Amino acid sequence: MLEKLFLQIVNMSYIGSIVIMFILAARMLLNKAPKKYSYILWAVALFRLIVPVSFESILSLIPVNPTPISNDILYTTTPQINVEVLNIDQSISGPLPAADVVTSVNPMQVWIFLGSLLWISGIVVLLIYGLVSLIRIKSQFKNVSCEQDGIYKSDKVETPFVLGLIRPKIYLPDSLSESEKEYILLHERTHIKRFDHIFRLISYLVLCIHWFNPLVWIAFGLSGKDMEMSCDELVISKLGQDIKKDYSQTLLNLATGRKNFRITPLAFGEGDIKGRVKNILNFRQPKFYIVVISLIVLMVAAFGLLSNPKEKSMGINKTEAILDREVSSVQNKHLTPKAFIEEWELDVKESPTKFDILVPEDWHVELGSYPEGLYWGMANVFSKEIGLDLTKIKGKNVEVQVYELTDGLSGEGDNSNYSYPANVILLVRDNNTVGAWLNFNVNTIGPSINKKSFKAITGLEIHEWINQNGYFSTSSDNDDLSDLSPIEVLDEFFAAINNGDKERALSFIGPYSQLESLTMNKGNNVLYNSEWGYNNSMVYNIVEAETLSYKLLDPESLEEIDKIGDRSKIELALEMHLVWKDEAFNSPNNQAVRFPILMKYSNGWKIEGFGTGP
Repeated sequence: MLEKLFLQIVNMSYIGSIVIMFILAARMLLNKAPKKYSYILWAVALFRLIVPVSFESILSLIPVNPTPISNDILYTTTPQINVEVLNIDQSISGPLPAADVVTSVNPMQVWIFLGSLLWISGIVVLLIYGLVSLIRIKSQFKNVSCEQDGIYKSDKVETPFVLGLIRPKIYLPDSLSESEKEYILLHERTHIKRFDHIFRLISYLVLCIHWFNPLVWIAFGLSGKDMEMSCDELVISKLGQDIKKDYSQTLLNLATGRKNFRITPLAFGEGDIKGRVKNILNFRQPKFYIVVISLIVLMVAAFGLLSNPKEKSMGINKTEAILDREVSSVQNKHLTPKAFIEEWELDVKESPTKFDILVPEDWHVELGSYPEGLYWGMANVFSKEIGLDLTKIKGKNVEVQVYELTDGLSGEGDNSNYSYPANVILLVRDNNTVGAWLNFNVNTIGPSINKKSFKAITGLEIHEWINQNGYFSTSSDNDDLSDLSPIEVLDEFFAAINNGDKERALSFIGPYSQLESLTMNKGNNVLYNSEWGYNNSMVYNIVEAETLSYKLLDPESLEEIDKIGDRSKIELALEMHLVWKDEAFNSPNNQAVRFPILMKYSNGWKIEGFGTGP
């Protein structure tokens, strides 16, 4: 998806900007050191701008969240950017446009989509510019004579340059004397020996990708200067200090009357003559202590900038009146599982069940796809209620610890006098509790550790929250479903099953039913079922289905009605042909009566029940 790729590039460009600013500061520390050390540092910025992953270290120099923009910003009604600096987070996130649950278009999706199109357009323009410039240069010098292997001379060449990738060629002006030619050839051959022509191409491609970031343009320019100056220093080191005056004069001669050399990915020549001459005249072989300090700065900066900061279990920074007790992010920070249970006075049985799980990176769920993102979104609601934000561990491996509550939990309403078995779920990373909630009746997710229900925390019913957060959005493959009536939904659902199109059939299943499928008949060593299957989905259990006759029923009175009207919930009585995969469920002649329940959501009517009785 283009928008998600664009957001990933923005995150990489953001962390690349932090790295570039550190390198700019390091260049000042390395002012008296040979330029090769500064040049090497630019490889760190190049790596961070290319590679989307890194390793974690407590020695990281990155002071902020390396991925401040989550893919959830495309779908949530209250988009947020999280750099983990409170005042900055609030000032950036505040102006972001909130989604209206009534409309079908999220303004953030529109802006990000337009931004991604603009980003792609910029890439295309720069690539075309680089390619056209290269073609012009090759066309201009295609008839230049070859003086010796890989070296070409012509009066058309105004300044020496290297052209090519696999077999790079050196182009020289005719006007060079033998001594000047010696300096320039050593300089250009040093470029080739160090593969500068390849790194320059990669740098240009990275510039094309991150063209919207002014710091990347600055890095592209300064890395080119450091590259040239480091080559100059190598020439002086090989030929001796005595050539500095003549070498400087050669560069000045080449610069006289020269036209500006255009940015071209496969050709680069002499640039910033004034800065290079000044650097040549000031260059001295570095003293030992300068080399040592330079190496230390280089190693510390490289390691610190290549690594991400160690993940911390940080929570929300405010208390809410809805809590029975005051909870802050500081209270739950760095609590071991044992300390967490003691802190919350949880009466649990010993010897928890333990297993590992990878927290998904993307929690968005489209119609027909497996809704594990819904599980994590709801778990985050319960977990954040006590100050633990699960979005901080997206894409991370964590240990799950499941404790059984000794006395269980009381039911609600008419069942309040009864106690039901319940588990405490803890997510643990680096021996710190980073997520926690309760599982009522063992499998049902929630309530929170503070025993708050979903509605008490959010003020919304689950289906309202699902609509608000953009779960089960339609895609181009299923955008025809939203206008179907309940009868048409059932007919299309049965047709999809009969045709073996399970993905389409699943698109008609409602969120309550899908949420139930996550934990229905699951094993003991998992939080939820990993996929649809025979044990947790009627789509996989029904072989054949066809409606023979139907009646519309009011879901409250169960009386037959003629029209649905403005109802958002409806029940039907179906006489149907129904064949289950398990023969034990089949009735004689495969005739059956079923009572499906459907609810209306922003994306159409969905099946929430398929019972044998009203």
